[in-house]
Amino acid sequence: MQDPMLEDMIREIINIGIGDGAAALSVLVGTRVDIRVPDLQIMPVTEVPAYVEQELAPLGVHIGQDFRGSIPGRSLLCYSRECAIALLESLGIETHTAPFLSSMATATLEEIGNIVLGSCLTTISDTIDTHLHFTVPHVTQEPSSQYFADLLADTREGQAVVVKNIMGIRGRDIEGYLFLLFGFEDFRLLLEALHHAGTGGTS
Repeated sequence: MQDPMLEDMIREIINIGIGDGAAALSVLVGTRVDIRVPDLQIMPVTEVPAYVEQELAPLGVHIGQDFRGSIPGRSLLCYSRECAIALLESLGIETHTAPFLSSMATATLEEIGNIVLGSCLTTISDTIDTHLHFTVPHVTQEPSSQYFADLLADTREGQAVVVKNIMGIRGRDIEGYLFLLFGFEDFRLLLEALHHAGTGGTS
């Protein structure tokens, strides 16, 4: 990514979206939720599997949500299994030690994904004055690193916005990773739209 101004805009948009998501989660769970973003990177999608292997080992749970519109793509919110369990327990959801999450736990994670991912995508769409349609979030318990790599196949020639985030809730800090995946051409269109928005519509 060449333009520091556009990179700063993406960081600002994500921070606003994350903040809106935290506020919405606070209302939903009835306690303060704080989400911090210690690191945001923009990288080719081909580099994401190696990043995940380094940062998210062992893998655990990810919540996926596709979006459609003038700039389509895929969003993912990922947690190690340990962090996913800590998040659920902080919300009063029993997880026990079963290898698979209960239907209530899955539904809770889907709602968390819907709020956090939806807030970020809505902030992006509002900034560039477009409309995005979201699919229903889907929770997957990660069986292997190859499974995650397969999820990236549709956008392997594209770019990824990778957001390390820490959710503070009821005295716990829970680490997660948010990925926004775009095809190369769609990411170029996003940058053009951000440039347009950042210059007030002037060329």
